[in-house]
Amino acid sequence: LNYQLKSAETRLSAQFKDGDALLAISKNPDSPRLRDFLLRRKDYTIFHATITGMGGSVIEPGVAPAEHAIMGVHDLIKAGFPADHVVLRIDPIVPTPKGIRTAKAVVDAASDLLPGVTRLRFSFIDGYRGIKSMLPWSSFHAPAERQAEAMAMLKSSRFTLEACGEPQLK
Repeated sequence: LNYQLKSAETRLSAQFKDGDALLAISKNPDSPRLRDFLLRRKDYTIFHATITGMGGSVIEPGVAPAEHAIMGVHDLIKAGFPADHVVLRIDPIVPTPKGIRTAKAVVDAASDLLPGVTRLRFSFIDGYRGIKSMLPWSSFHAPAERQAEAMAMLKSSRFTLEACGEPQLK
């Protein structure tokens, strides 16, 4: 993260022009350095906070737990970053009973702790080579009925939903 931020700061300083905008995406929204980076650019930055709820699992072993990430977004907003510049990403959702419960826990916690955040961007996990053996289905995409269960949970939330890489849902 530190290398990526330093590299981004260098490129932005050299190439950023008046009127440009920045889209920042991170799975580490509780990083103080990222917070400082975003706060200095808050007027022209949209921040996608990717919080799947699987931090520390075999799927995301180097990612912080959801509670830390959500509190990082909360602290960022409290420090002055506009809540309407934040997009919560649950990307990907693993549409199994456990995966849907995990995504729901993220949605519920974000609903409570991030009241000004209104956008939720999501996708469903696909069976790429490195992950396929961990999934309980053999097709590349999750079965439609499992996706429908996850969609029902998401639609019951207060968030405006945005599908990412899910052409069947657009």
